Amino acid sequence: MAVLKQVNNPDNGDNIPPSAPGYLQFFKQGSSVLNGFQVDSEGNINTAGAVTASGFSTLAGGAGTIIVQGQVSGDSNPRFTIGADGKIQWGGGAGALDTDLYRYAADGLATDAVLKLAAAATLLLGAAGDTNLYREAGGPILATDNSLALNTAGAGLQVKEGSNARMGLSTLVGGTVVVANTSVTANTRVFLTAQTSGASPGALRVSARTAGTSFTITSTSGSDTSTVAWLLVEPA
Repeated sequence: MAVLKQVNNPDNGDNIPPSAPGYLQFFKQGSSVLNGFQVDSEGNINTAGAVTASGFSTLAGGAGTIIVQGQVSGDSNPRFTIGADGKIQWGGGAGALDTDLYRYAADGLATDAVLKLAAAATLLLGAAGDTNLYREAGGPILATDNSLALNTAGAGLQVKEGSNARMGLSTLVGGTVVVANTSVTANTRVFLTAQTSGASPGALRVSARTAGTSFTITSTSGSDTSTVAWLLVEPA
């Protein structure tokens, strides 16, 4: 059975006339008042005896205690929870909660799931929002109107190699090699360097290209058998 009591002090349980200012307490008969909730004279709702905050507040027994939960009729699991530590979690209702957002350190917000922005969304960084990151129109291209800095010695750019990749190795035969690559365009800047010098190495150049098909690397030496590293970059 639930008990409703009006008191002038939420901790002493004294009965007072309904016309006097105080708190309304709701709790299960036979249990402590601190296990219920209270509504003060200003309409603030407080649970577990916490009566110091405006609006809705609760005093939980632990950081992982769920203080807000939402579940749809017929679901076997909640679709939404908020923990006393501020962690917010979501799920589909059929299985366990699988998406979250939480504080991982001072001034830090994190998720263990995927954060998806709308197609036209822009991520602004800095107090003045003067640094951005966004999906370029016609993508999929991740773009910024600012500079990119690698501020740790030893950090660098890593590019996946393989079929139709933007970086790779090719070996000259008789001073030339045709590199099949569907990603090359008419405007692609092709950077070449001899990775391993072979017989009679010469100067390297791109002697031909067919957009969407291939490009040709040629050495000034007709007997060059060097292994050539190449990098493809598009102008912005």
